[in-house]
Amino acid sequence: IVTLGARHHDSSFNYLSSSNSSKHPWIGPVGNRVITVDINGGGQFQSVQDAVNAVPDNNIMNVLIQIRAGCYKYELIS
Repeated sequence: IVTLGARHHDSSFNYLSSSNSSKHPWIGPVGNRVITVDINGGGQFQSVQDAVNAVPDNNIMNVLIQIRAGCYKYELIS
């Protein structure tokens, strides 16, 4: 699951902003982990691909990757 944060130039419009959205309901038996991606360096990773790569193949936790608003231009490989 990827949560995208975005704001339109009109401050009254807010689409899926991670700062204003409700919390994601965790489903599963083993806990959760939140990874934040921020192109400006305010998260654990500056690249979405690095965040995806940080989740091991044998992962059993729920992982939420929050992507802060910014311009991310590259192809993702899962």
